[in-house]
Amino acid sequence: YELLNEPVAEEHEQWNQLIAKVHKALRELEPQRTLVIGSNLWQGHQTIKYLKVPEGDKNIILSFHFYNP
Repeated sequence: YELLNEPVAEEHEQWNQLIAKVHKALRELEPQRTLVIGSNLWQGHQTIKYLKVPEGDKNIILSFHFYNP
């Protein structure tokens, strides 16, 4: 699953909190499912540094979008 494509939250921490909630809920239901997580503000590469990736989960793919040539 991809948690949300191109998320936009007013604060990066709002997105990180939602990631934590959704990650916990999905892991209870499907512990082996691969999850795709992108950063706030349209998954821009410049905001990946603010992304808090759930620790200890090796079944996560990080995603970013880059629209410049």
